[in-house]
Amino acid sequence: MQSEKIKQLKIEKVIPSENVICLDLTHKWHFREVPNALIAGNVGTGKSVLLIAMIGQLVSQKYDVTIIDAKDVYLSRLKQVSQLSAKVFSEFTGTVDAISGFYDLMIRTRDRHLDSIPEPHFLVIDELGYFVQLGDKLGFADEQRLLYEQAMSQLKEISVMGRELGFYLIISTVLPNAEFLPLVLRNQLTLRIVMGQPSSILTGIMFDNSSLNLLRPLSITNNGLGFVKNVYGYSGVSPFIAPEITSEFDLVQYVENSIRLSEGK
Repeated sequence: MQSEKIKQLKIEKVIPSENVICLDLTHKWHFREVPNALIAGNVGTGKSVLLIAMIGQLVSQKYDVTIIDAKDVYLSRLKQVSQLSAKVFSEFTGTVDAISGFYDLMIRTRDRHLDSIPEPHFLVIDELGYFVQLGDKLGFADEQRLLYEQAMSQLKEISVMGRELGFYLIISTVLPNAEFLPLVLRNQLTLRIVMGQPSSILTGIMFDNSSLNLLRPLSITNNGLGFVKNVYGYSGVSPFIAPEITSEFDLVQYVENSIRLSEGK
């Protein structure tokens, strides 16, 4: 099959919408109807770029966002954004603290017995699988093991309880199999996104094996190719192209600009 070119939107041109996150020009995530997102794919396929586009849209809508960069590689730079400095966490201890804080806020919200539609809160975790690897290596007598197990238990509770309270998860990982992502948690991450051309194993985990005929023939020339399931207006698995960033892209400036956009509302 000849390669094809899909029109790609520059990240600065993404237009935010209330209760909606745009994945590209046509694919939109209505998170109140389809709670929690799982983004999978190999290193370099564009998971972090998609997360950046999501974060920019969230902060431009004044939503509460907590960000975890488990590897302390890229998103942790957002600590330089004054409005987010207390909301960005990295490495093992930071991941535990962020999950615990987000969970506690959810419980306090539940205990207030709110009757109105709750304001959205998002916990964005880049490379949860790395955190799981660290935790699983801890000995059972290690004090940090208890913190790790508590954090994973809290994540499961957030995924189950959060929708009614306005608390949502966006999780990225290289391989979302049971070794790195517990089934109880994975089953609650209803928006499914794979960046890059997925293998048959990844397709089976994220979608189902009946999708193989759709995914294998595609040959897209863009960087940022992805496949998504459970977005508004599309049945089954659909290809999309994540927003584009240039070599001159400045992550901190982009998010600061997105926050300034929210201040004008």
